[in-house]
Amino acid sequence: MYRVTAAPIDGLSLGASYFSAEGVTGTNRQTDEAGGYYANYAIGNFKVGYGQQFYAPAISGNAIAAATAASPIVYNYELTQVGIEFAINDALSVSYMEEESERKQYVTKVNAAAGASPFGRANATFESDYVQLAYDIGGATIGLTNIDSSNSGYATGANTTKTLATMSMAF
Repeated sequence: MYRVTAAPIDGLSLGASYFSAEGVTGTNRQTDEAGGYYANYAIGNFKVGYGQQFYAPAISGNAIAAATAASPIVYNYELTQVGIEFAINDALSVSYMEEESERKQYVTKVNAAAGASPFGRANATFESDYVQLAYDIGGATIGLTNIDSSNSGYATGANTTKTLATMSMAF
């Protein structure tokens, strides 16, 4: 695994990481591989951030040939996040984040023209919006979060709304 972080100017933090499976044996069309990058900037009471992550799961040698619409083979995930936070005072903050994750998969074997891919592909997008309110009191943080998701779990039409109340204590 490789990781690089930097803070080139006051308030700015940058980072990137990469992972690749080592020592994999057998016939593999694709080995585990992941990576991503981010940029965060804080000025005064505001913070903004952006990041992307990528993941390619391992695929065995014969798995792609067995892919069907009912039993697809995932070959890639891409996640994009963007968010903003405002500290109202030392104890209270409010934030908003959007997250989009795309799953790419092989679905069916098709007769392709010379030079074309012999596999069908399908993409599914899972999107979520988060609104968070946090209040710090002594060694405790009380939070309230609302999450609106579309195509939850990459299932078309599976839209959900969740509200979470949390409390954490520092010991």
